[in-house]
Amino acid sequence: MALDGIVIKNIVCELERELCGSRVDKIYQPERDELTIVFPEGRLTLSVNPGTARVCLCGSKKENPQNAPMFCMLLRKHLIPSRLSKVYQQGFERIIVMEFDARNEMGDNVKKRLICELMGKHSNIILTDTDGRIIDSIKHIDVSVSSIRQILPGLMYEGAPTQNKKNPLEATEEDIKATLAAFDGSTPADKALLDSFSGLSPLACREIAYRATGSCDTPLSEAFGIEKAAKAFFDDIKECRFTPCTVYVNGEKAEFASFVPKQYGSLGSIEKSDSVSSLLEFFYEGRDREARQKQRTAAVAKLVANLIAHASKKINIYKKTLKDSEEREKFKLKGDLLMANLYRLRGGESSITVENFYDEALPEVKITLDPQKSPAQNAQRLYAKYNKLKTAGEVAAEMLQKTEEELTYLLSVQQFITEIKTSSDLSQIKEELRECGYIKKRKDKQKPQKAKPMEFLSRDGFTIIVGKNNIQNDYVTFKLSRSRDIWLHTKNIPGSHTLIVRGDVEEIPDSTIIEAANICAAHSKAKDGVKVPVDFTEIKNVKKIAGAKPGMVIYDNYNTVYVTPTDYLK
Repeated sequence: MALDGIVIKNIVCELERELCGSRVDKIYQPERDELTIVFPEGRLTLSVNPGTARVCLCGSKKENPQNAPMFCMLLRKHLIPSRLSKVYQQGFERIIVMEFDARNEMGDNVKKRLICELMGKHSNIILTDTDGRIIDSIKHIDVSVSSIRQILPGLMYEGAPTQNKKNPLEATEEDIKATLAAFDGSTPADKALLDSFSGLSPLACREIAYRATGSCDTPLSEAFGIEKAAKAFFDDIKECRFTPCTVYVNGEKAEFASFVPKQYGSLGSIEKSDSVSSLLEFFYEGRDREARQKQRTAAVAKLVANLIAHASKKINIYKKTLKDSEEREKFKLKGDLLMANLYRLRGGESSITVENFYDEALPEVKITLDPQKSPAQNAQRLYAKYNKLKTAGEVAAEMLQKTEEELTYLLSVQQFITEIKTSSDLSQIKEELRECGYIKKRKDKQKPQKAKPMEFLSRDGFTIIVGKNNIQNDYVTFKLSRSRDIWLHTKNIPGSHTLIVRGDVEEIPDSTIIEAANICAAHSKAKDGVKVPVDFTEIKNVKKIAGAKPGMVIYDNYNTVYVTPTDYLK
């Protein structure tokens, strides 16, 4: 898969057709490396994320931060309400230039250019003035990052360094023939094309070779007609004759292109798209969402994982202490037996064997003594060990219960982190951790972004509400509910509180309960499980544990259903 010069040309042709002459209404920056420019005709996404860099018209909306970043504010100042007058590709590189008709502070007409460089980790969005001077960029590149080319406010914009390759859109058939003639005849035709012309991906070069010779591996000495095939291919690009499509191999997305690849033959299947924008959005949507989620949640996920490991370690220590405490009665027994046999000791003995008169069989018990201590001191030493183990056991039992409850809570937070989709979801979980003392409280009084619980509509028409974190779990269970609503939760498994809103209906159909149970299981740690137990009861049977962490409840008078969410929710 490659966002090459061909796809860039396809994007430029589409933007010229769809947006040229349109007015900029709004500008957002939902991610630190992504912009959304809103026109009356549609929303334009400009992403310079290294793994999913793209420019395309999109239908989906992202949640925006409460306070717009500085670069976003700058673009609003310079580009609203300008008009997009021109879109073009710089050479045949992966660079899109959008030219806007705007006004300066004096009210004079000026040109502003927004340059999108879509080159993997070097991707950037740069705003320049009429003279090509950089006003600002979404990423600043100083000399410590690159000694060849700096991107900083006030500097003149210079295009990306060329690789001394030729622009295929300017090449004639004779130029192509002469260029390829410079290579050794054993060189594969696709490699010669790749090394000679800019903006071509390996997929495109293999396709040209395949169309000319019927094979992707043909050497130049046998690639008869390669220049004709290349010229026809380049002419299609020049005239904007594109067919955006996705290539599937073994049912999996393998490639995307702005032409129909013939090289796969029967090994692959082709799915055409209505536009290159819909193609890019379809191809990158899932990958971008997963990458963003991982990036957003990395720090808090690591914190919670460390807390879980620490809690698990403490639980093991408390269990060992409890096991050791079970031996305490032996020390008390030996102390009692020693006190009963003090008359037999003269002092200085290292041990004594006595009969255990607490046992009808009167077994002998050997008691180890400290010769440096008196018989009475040895007895007190045994009682001290007994008392120490007894106290340690009592404390360990109490701490074990608290730590197990804490571990249950942390596991629920870990589960909710895996389902974070927006920055407000993350903000609420961070706020929850702050309230519980796991994260330092912020000095500022800025409130976190609010995120609403999820809502579903069952096939029978009942509203099903699902919490996305423990604060929302409490809100769903104790604020949104009425006493006869049905509450669901996976049995002894971290997950979301789920609520079926009964309304005035006397009985809720079994089908709705099963559907809600599947939704509940799908938003739990057992989402990939089989026959997951889900308890359900009326909300009046659910009680908050006094002093417990958010989301921790007890309930009774419940029933249990077993569901497999992976099958039901397909």
